[in-house]
Amino acid sequence: MKLKCVHPSELIDRVLIPFFNWNIAEIERIDGLKFFYSTASKISSQNSSIRSSTRFNKLSGILDVFQSNRFEWHLLEDFLIGRQTQNGWSPENSSLDDGTKIIGIDSINYDTHLEFSNPKFTSAEREDIENFYIKENDFFISRGNTVDLVALASIATDVDEDIIFPDIMIRLSIDESKISKRFLAYLFNSILGRKYFKYSSRGKQQTMVKVSAEIVKAFQIPFLDITIQNKLAAEIEQSLSSQNIILNKISHLRDEIDSILTNYLLNV
Repeated sequence: MKLKCVHPSELIDRVLIPFFNWNIAEIERIDGLKFFYSTASKISSQNSSIRSSTRFNKLSGILDVFQSNRFEWHLLEDFLIGRQTQNGWSPENSSLDDGTKIIGIDSINYDTHLEFSNPKFTSAEREDIENFYIKENDFFISRGNTVDLVALASIATDVDEDIIFPDIMIRLSIDESKISKRFLAYLFNSILGRKYFKYSSRGKQQTMVKVSAEIVKAFQIPFLDITIQNKLAAEIEQSLSSQNIILNKISHLRDEIDSILTNYLLNV
């Protein structure tokens, strides 16, 4: 039996790329250019500080390809309640595994489910500490990370205790009457989000770049009827779920192999 798995980002893109008819070959061609020329007419709200780096100005050409279809595009800030974003808080860690839990940047992942499995702890207090507690259905992105992972998105579910989100993460207040959080998270984690934040993030070292609230709000996304958004999100989730079944089978088979090897070694 041959079991094959792919990265979750590929499963996301397998649904979104054909639906939006994105020309990935052209996007990758532009992405691979060593030199890229831009004109004054390309300077827009996404380049309000007139950044001149090749890395940033490739973005206008890449976005032109993404947006060369029949869909209507809007800035992310149009889907934020009060245009609000909130950075987290990173208090000093406790040397003991007690106090209030704090998650790390590794809690955000491609499959969009916020992880709580590897927290740190703090005994620090502040008057407004409740403002930094994670709530059910909160939407987060990473404010800083490598150039390929910055602004990855995840949603909090099954929150049953007080947990703090750190200042390397941003909480977005999403207007769910306009956009599905699930669909939006997959857009952040798709090739569209990865290319946009790769070239709009700031930082001298690609091992640690950051995005500002301004950059996040300027992220342009295709506008769809919310019914279609949910349908696309459901298709992606079905693919991810099917792969998780395969991963569980692989884990089970590995356990069987380990057991066979252990029994063999004990009896030789």
